[in-house]
Amino acid sequence: LTNWDHAGGIHGYALPEGATVRFDFNYAPTWYTVEVIGQNGEEPYTVQGEDLPENTMKLAPYSANYRIKGHFRSHRNTAYDMEFYFKIELPTEE
Repeated sequence: LTNWDHAGGIHGYALPEGATVRFDFNYAPTWYTVEVIGQNGEEPYTVQGEDLPENTMKLAPYSANYRIKGHFRSHRNTAYDMEFYFKIELPTEE
C-alpha cells in the first residue's frame, strides 16, 4: 500500500483541459502500466504503456494518484522492476 502523503506531484494548480504527462525513461521499458486512482472515489483504471504514443498520457480531469509499474533492462543487460508514484491535486472548488 502506498503512502500517498509522501508522493511528489502538483497541488492546487488548475490544469488546462486535455493536459498530458510524458514519461521519460533512461532505458526503454520492456513493459509498463499506469494505474490512475481518483482521490474522491472515481473508478480506478489502468493504461498499458504500449497504448501511449510517445509515452504521453492524458491526465484524469480530477484529482488522482498515479502508480507506474514496469520492467526494463539496463545497458549491462541487468533486469529491473520499477515502481514509482505521483499525484495531481487540483484546486478545490469553493
